[in-house]
Amino acid sequence: MRIGLVTPEFVTEHLFDGGLANYVYRAARTLLLLGHDVRVITSAGQTERITYDGIPVERVAVQDAREWKMSRSYKRINALLRWRYDMIIKSLWQSAALSRVVQRLHRERPFHIVQYAHLAGVGFFRPRDIPTVIRLSSSTRLCNEKGGYGIAKIHVRQQEWIERRALLRTDGIFGPSQRIAAIL
Repeated sequence: MRIGLVTPEFVTEHLFDGGLANYVYRAARTLLLLGHDVRVITSAGQTERITYDGIPVERVAVQDAREWKMSRSYKRINALLRWRYDMIIKSLWQSAALSRVVQRLHRERPFHIVQYAHLAGVGFFRPRDIPTVIRLSSSTRLCNEKGGYGIAKIHVRQQEWIERRALLRTDGIFGPSQRIAAIL
């Protein structure tokens, strides 16, 4: 099978070496060892196609170390709104950028299925003609209740909103535990 794994974090990026990045890495390696054709599509500081530990990775220029690569109009709108909608704008921007790459790769050689991470709603703009699933890593609401992310509540609510909308747009959802499934 040809499988796409879309994630906002992967181990190739110096800022992301946590649970989600390592899960996607392990899943990709396992799928490759089982004989599947796997592509990881991830947010990055620059756009390039690399191979990491045998895994083909499409790095998509969504952000760099200093600032998200967004048009000046988005920055102006965000500044006028006092950065209240920063999380939702970044998430939508990221989803659109990653989905464009998924569509391009699908035209080159069709995917049988694409798995999106739930984090930041990266599957929000997912192509409708490709079967998709979303893997839940955690619950944004639960993480916030148990200590939070250290960000404003309005941004947490925005993240919850876009993640929920992405979940409603997918063909299937699965999670690592019964607790996460029950919360959803």
